[in-house]
Amino acid sequence: MDRELYPKKTKISAMSEDVSLVSVKEKIHSFEKKHGCSLGAFEDRIEQLPEDFELWDDLLEWKAYADSLRELESRITD
Repeated sequence: MDRELYPKKTKISAMSEDVSLVSVKEKIHSFEKKHGCSLGAFEDRIEQLPEDFELWDDLLEWKAYADSLRELESRITD
């Protein structure tokens, strides 16, 4: 009986990761749209500007989403 359930659990887990992947990509896209650039360009830009806590908060959150995206993509391809 357990042998029959294992593939179903795998499919559900993969679907969950796909949903998470989509939501993370959407969040990254919203940052790209908000700031009109990629994460790397945004990081370079704010390092040249006077300190702005809202921009630095966006940078930290954006980086966290980028890290999550890499992690999810590596789990899906493994």
